Formats: sequence, structure tokens, C-alpha cells
Amino acid sequence: LPIYGFAVDARDWRTFRTYFTVDVKARYPDRSFDGLDDWVGAFDPRHAAYPWSVHAMSNHLVGEDAAGVWALCYGRIRWTSNDEPGQLNRAEVIYRDRLQTVDGKWLIADRKLDVLMSHRGPVPEGAIFPHTVQEMSDWNN
Repeated sequence: LPIYGFAVDARDWRTFRTYFTVDVKARYPDRSFDGLDDWVGAFDPRHAAYPWSVHAMSNHLVGEDAAGVWALCYGRIRWTSNDEPGQLNRAEVIYRDRLQTVDGKWLIADRKLDVLMSHRGPVPEGAIFPHTVQEMSDWNN
């Protein structure tokens, strides 16, 4: 599922939806979401306010316990915001997912995101942001 981060950065909500069950439960530090429509309905305008973002995801650790199949991975997220154009936001997070099969495909049915570290600071001098992932999201380029 590493392409999940690419889908968010590209604002490709159609691809984003292919990784989750329709009734997914997602818990983030500032809000919980009940189903894909609720989640995408909040994520779309939120991420529209970020002119540049990059999610870098680690490999997934996958296992099984009494509650079913689970997966977790680390994420490193960086983004700029229209509200604070001179600031660079950084976060280190952990994604904890519960998976289920739907039509033979493993999908995330439950997600919990925990923030391990976050930092906002000035964009480093000399930093340039020549492209956004959204601009580069056409697979044919």
C-alpha cells in the first residue's frame, strides 16, 4: 500500500478509495471518520489548502492475531500550507490498520494514525519546490 501516500499527494481520491472498505473507520488525532465518503469529504478540502505535500511510507509489517489481519507502517509527511506559505510542516506518524478481504482483495477496514513527532518551521533558505506530486501524477509523464 505505499502508493497510498502518492494518492493523497496527487489528490487522486479515486485511487485513494481503492485501498479502503466503503465503511472504513479512520481515527486521526484531530478527527475520526466514519466511511469513505466522510473521510474523502474532509480530506479533499483539507489537502487542497496544501500546495505541496509528500508522504514517504515505510514497508508494511503485517500479521494476524485473534482480531484478524493487521498492518502497520511509519510515514514521514512534509507539506506547505496556503495559510503559512513560509512554513514547512513535518510529521512522523505510525499507521495501524485492520484489513479485510473484499472480492478477493485486501482492503483497510480500520485505520488509526498516531503522531510520533511534528514540527513546523521556516522553509529552509534556498529550498525550492519545483513540482508537486499532484503536477506529476499523470503516469504517462
